[in-house]
Formats: sequence, structure tokens, C-alpha cells
Amino acid sequence: MNEIKEVLNYFRMLPKYKGYSYLEDAIQLCREHSEYLTQITKVVYPELAKKYHVTPWSVERNIRTIIDKSWQMDRRLCEGQESRYNKFFEYNVIIRPSNAAFISMVVVRLEENQGVLQGKG
Repeated sequence: MNEIKEVLNYFRMLPKYKGYSYLEDAIQLCREHSEYLTQITKVVYPELAKKYHVTPWSVERNIRTIIDKSWQMDRRLCEGQESRYNKFFEYNVIIRPSNAAFISMVVVRLEENQGVLQGKG
């Protein structure tokens, strides 16, 4: 399993959602082209929309949906325990990150530490 899929699985994101593939590809694109981190809406969404034959708005909406579902599940399941978001990003994440913020934080975290998921569960 590649490390992007490991991250998505860590956040309990399910491949049954369209946003899963879009998010996986968005993270990969931003890892390959760091300048895209500031051009999520202008470059990444349109590029993925072409690839999947959908609109950029559909890409954005489906990524937002999968992040939102993951965030809600994490809040429900972490009662009395540290959130997976807090563990992964190593700071207190109090509000659901935007699509661009989530993608950027994952890219930065993966670049900082290739084994970020080892030992965390």
C-alpha cells in the first residue's frame, strides 16, 4: 500500500467515495509539484476534473465530503482519546480543515517524515 493510501486509511476514509481517488491524486500532484499547494482551486481541481471527466466543482465537493465524513467519524470515535487529526498533524486541530489545508498538511507531513504512520494507530 502506498503512503498516501495509508494516510487516507488512517483517517478512516473509504475508497467507496469518489473523493477518495480525487484526494489521493490531489495529494500526489502536490507532492510532485509543490507550487500546486497554492493553486489547488486554479490548477489541481481542473486537472483532476479533466482526468475524471467531471467538473472542477465536483472534484472540490467530493473531496470536501470525504474530509467531512472522516472528520465527523473522528469526532464521534475519539471521545476521551486524542483525535487522529491531532496525532497525525501533531497539534490541536479544532475545526475541520478545508480541502486545501488538509492536502497541504498531508503533503508537508509526508515530506517531513516518511514513516509518520508507523507506531500510530
